[in-house]
Amino acid sequence: MTRNLKLGIDIGSTTVKLALLGEDGQVMFGRYERHFSNIQETLSGLFEAGQQEFGDIDFSARITGSGGLTISEWIDVPFVQEVVAASLTV
Repeated sequence: MTRNLKLGIDIGSTTVKLALLGEDGQVMFGRYERHFSNIQETLSGLFEAGQQEFGDIDFSARITGSGGLTISEWIDVPFVQEVVAASLTV
C-alpha cells in the first residue's frame, strides 16, 4: 500500500516546527521546539523522535522559515518561501 505522507518543516528565528500529515491531511505527528541557535541539533532530535514513533517511512517534505534556506541545502529538502507556503495552504 502506497502512503502519501507529507512533512512540513518551519525553521524560525527561535523555534523549529515539524508536522507530518497523513493522506487525509490530518496531523499524525507534530513538534514545536526552541532551538537556542542550535538548529541542526534541534532538527536532528525532532527527526529522531519521529523515527522512534513511526520507524522508517516514506514521505515528501518541504521546508520554510527564516532559517530554512540554509538547512534545506543541508538536508536536501526543497525550500518554499513562507508567504508562498501560507498562500498555497489557504
